Amino acid sequence: MNYTGQFKNINDTLYQIDVDINNGITGSTEIVLSGDPFRVEYNSGNTIFEPLKLSNATCTIISNQYNFDLYSATAQGSKLTLTNVDTNTIEWVGYITPNIYTQGFENVYEEIQLEAIDGLSTLDNYKYTQIDIDNRKIKSFQDILLHIISKCNCYTSISVNENNVLLNQIDNNILNKLFISEQNFFNEDGTALTYKEVLTEILQFLGYTITTSGTSIFILDYDYLKAGLTSYTTFSTSNNWLTFTTSGTTLNSTHNITSNSFKSNGATIELDSVYNQCSIKTSEYKNDSLLPEFFKDDYLTNILTTGTGDWNDNTTLAFGANTYIFKYYRNKNYTNILYNNDLSWQQFTQNSMSYAGTTGIIGSSFVRMASYKTSDGIPATLSFSEYILLHRHLLADNPNHNYDQRNTYKQVLKLNAGSVSESSYMYDNYYLVLNTEMLIDDRINIAYIDDSLTKSGDDSGWFETQMWLLSKLKIGDKYWNGTIWTTTDSTFKIRFSKGSEKHLLYKWFKVKNTVSFNDFIGESGQKIPITKNDKLSGAVEFYLYTPTAILPQFNVECVWLKDLTLKLIKQDKNKNDNSDTEYKNIINTEYVNEFTDLNFKVVSDTNKGLNYSVVIDKPTDLIGYENNQKIWNIALSINQKQEYNIIQKYVRQYSTPKKILNITLGNEFKPYSIFTCDLFYNQKFIISKMSIDYYNNNNLLTIVEKV
Repeated sequence: MNYTGQFKNINDTLYQIDVDINNGITGSTEIVLSGDPFRVEYNSGNTIFEPLKLSNATCTIISNQYNFDLYSATAQGSKLTLTNVDTNTIEWVGYITPNIYTQGFENVYEEIQLEAIDGLSTLDNYKYTQIDIDNRKIKSFQDILLHIISKCNCYTSISVNENNVLLNQIDNNILNKLFISEQNFFNEDGTALTYKEVLTEILQFLGYTITTSGTSIFILDYDYLKAGLTSYTTFSTSNNWLTFTTSGTTLNSTHNITSNSFKSNGATIELDSVYNQCSIKTSEYKNDSLLPEFFKDDYLTNILTTGTGDWNDNTTLAFGANTYIFKYYRNKNYTNILYNNDLSWQQFTQNSMSYAGTTGIIGSSFVRMASYKTSDGIPATLSFSEYILLHRHLLADNPNHNYDQRNTYKQVLKLNAGSVSESSYMYDNYYLVLNTEMLIDDRINIAYIDDSLTKSGDDSGWFETQMWLLSKLKIGDKYWNGTIWTTTDSTFKIRFSKGSEKHLLYKWFKVKNTVSFNDFIGESGQKIPITKNDKLSGAVEFYLYTPTAILPQFNVECVWLKDLTLKLIKQDKNKNDNSDTEYKNIINTEYVNEFTDLNFKVVSDTNKGLNYSVVIDKPTDLIGYENNQKIWNIALSINQKQEYNIIQKYVRQYSTPKKILNITLGNEFKPYSIFTCDLFYNQKFIISKMSIDYYNNNNLLTIVEKV
């Protein structure tokens, strides 16, 4: 359904108001507008550097009916558009707010005020969703920006200033040179920020302000405007950003205020606030683990073959003097790969698991196991141990089970794509440290741990170099081959330490430690070094393979693993890197008005470990990805960490009082307009706030002196 009405302003310009209601009803109904038909307010925010300067509109109609269908329970249910009919241009677009309906109930005709907000404002009602369905990836600021704006469903162009650049980039569109992991916009439990919050964080980091005019969006930098710079990158679309074109645009709108400019009396002048300190506090999303937890309950589903699907489904079996309780699980982040046997290696899918499965087929399983002495009866409580079980049981036609000569390694456990969000690992003096413990069992078609078992005799004929599991680790397009990161598809060996142990079977062996004191990482385990030159960036892939026999005389029916972790660790050197980073600068010691702290969730490189919040840049394909260290601010002619650039912007603007003019002028200005005034020689003013009365064709402007 479409409600439509027209009015002419005092200059005889014809306007049309349309309210399109998404209710499945076709047709059009005419509405009668009041003598004050349409007003728009552009909000100022706390400072001129507010990342989002949003607008709201009031449309007043006169009706003798109760137009309940004008209102919607959803943020974008009823679109409101103001069109200049004479020029055939949309001057404002947004959505009626889903508010409580109130209308006079006394007269035949009553005034109804329709309150609306612009498309950007509706972003507060929707949670951010990742761009690609399969994973939260590293995406460019440009991709994220267009993804967000498409959710507004009402804008066709975006013009972005070119103040921020990377020194060695070819063009001035920094949005396709800066990247960040989308995981930064989700909490650990998967809860997302709103689209508005994500947009705010990105623009706040850039020091930009976004605002609208009709179906156009402008992303401004007020230092850029003040410097008289006019080059913009403009994105345009005709299909709500499914496709778009990019072009260079010049935007220039300068106006001199004279005594003849005023539309009405009542202009005022005041001084802006002055602050004594500016502080930026980062809120960094850190995570040192490359692998999701194997036994976190939130990830697990009980898959006992004979179970009911209940969380506590288990199977009970007695062996010797003990009774064992088994629980089998699927972890949503991993795939347990199964094979029928070790001759045909036919892979198959089995959605359930049982003790018989772990003793009769090749593959991997997630097992929780507890035991008690049968003669003591069932205890009141049991403590379950957690294991990754790699089982490789052989065919009956191979009675010796000596399969070490076959050298066949098949993947039995893999990390699912999308289970770990893409990130960057471009650090110096960092290590991945892999840890786990392994127990080897040679009992044919048996899959439980008996702590009382020992191997008789002296088995010292086996060597530590033969104790390993095959694995694969890939980050982005690089594989770890045990020595270096390479683009060649590679595997590596997880090695275990024999120590002085003479018996191989039924013993727990730790990963062989390759960390030395001089590494300063404070943990033991198998270390995998990472440097900036490795340029690791992207998704993580991880696999475990079928175990092998140590020597022909030692069978390997099962390998049990516990406490498997893969962590990114920085050299310690007695420096605490667990806290967030804070940047602070004194603006003016003579004032005590302390500025509200700025909190950044999008940050420059802090060298504090795996951090989804850190911006990545890619100046050229040849240089490749790197953690962002500096951004060149053209207007201020500075090249430093962006947080320092932002602080400097505030210091320049708020170290001394700046003039604020409140004046009523005509309605011909753009958000990027710059003003001069005959009374203030060589000073420039930018728009902080606008209040537009479309019938009277005037604009109550609040403009602020910009230095």
